[in-house]
Amino acid sequence: MKKFFLFIFIVSMIFTACSRKDQPLVLNPQDEKDTAPGVEWILILSPYVPCHENAGYESAVTKHLRRGAIRRSEGNCFVNTDGNSEKWYSVEEGWLPENTLEVFSNKLKAEKALSELK
Repeated sequence: MKKFFLFIFIVSMIFTACSRKDQPLVLNPQDEKDTAPGVEWILILSPYVPCHENAGYESAVTKHLRRGAIRRSEGNCFVNTDGNSEKWYSVEEGWLPENTLEVFSNKLKAEKALSELK
């Protein structure tokens, strides 16, 4: 009888150790750019960020983004302001200064950072 319980205990330990506790990662094949190399993703860190029509603070504001927004970068450039060079990122809504955001190599990393941000 002891051998039977020992056998059941060992089998249950093996199945417990081999089972995944987390849900499997599911990627949507339609969203290839979510993980494509060379595509950067932006997570807004500041509470309220104005998007500018062009890179630079003197450019008109087109829209505002709130903290936690994730956007795909459409490009970046450097702008000289008062003798300092500042990097700006382009998103669908406009241009954002680097000091208001964090850049990630894929969307999944940006989403993970967002979950840790809150």
